[in-house]
Formats: sequence, structure tokens, C-alpha cells
Amino acid sequence: MKIKILIVDDEPGIRKLLSLILSSKDYLIKDASNAGDAKDIINDDTPHIVISDMKMPGEDGLQLLKWIKVNYPESSVIIMTGHIDSELTDNVHKAGGPICVAKPFDNSEMLDLVAQVATEFRPTL
Repeated sequence: MKIKILIVDDEPGIRKLLSLILSSKDYLIKDASNAGDAKDIINDDTPHIVISDMKMPGEDGLQLLKWIKVNYPESSVIIMTGHIDSELTDNVHKAGGPICVAKPFDNSEMLDLVAQVATEFRPTL
């Protein structure tokens, strides 16, 4: 089974970079530039993992995370942000998102993190 990942970020460069590095590991990638488009994609083809920016026009990443956890609790969510602080981390954890990543991120660390999260969806042998 291939792991499906949705990347949500209003910055096209971040979406492209993440798509490139993650598709190199055989993940199935879709992307959206905002939470509204992300919801449409999630409703049509629920991803295993959503990687979302925190700050976006319209609904932010925390609002999207809460919506995902209510409607698609089986999906894991990774929140990216340019400004990590304890309040944000607490809010992400309370909303059901175990992971908050600082931007800019290290490509290999992001790959490792996604691989770790993806193990939840791969059958053990």
C-alpha cells in the first residue's frame, strides 16, 4: 500500500519542495494552497498524512487540524510553522496533532519524520 500525503501551504515553493522530496520515497502526493481546497481533496480521497502550514489566508493550519480530527481521525497531521512557541505547540497537541515542525525544515529530517508517521499505516510483518 502506498502512503497518501496531502501538502497544504500557501507558498508554492514549499509545496513543490515537499512534493519532490516525498515523491522520491514513493509516497502518493497531492497538494493544496489553502484549507478549503484541502478539505475538498480530503473529502474525495482521504490521505494518510496531512502536512499543513500553520499560517495561511482564510482558515489556518490549526483550524484545518481540528476539522480533520473531527471528520477523519485516522489521518495524521504534521503542522509546519515559521514560529514555534510553547503556546502553539500546546494548541497543536490539544487539537490532536502530535507534531509541529519549524520552517525552514531540513529535508532529511522531514523525510525521517514522515517515514516515522507512515509506519502507523503500514502493516507489520
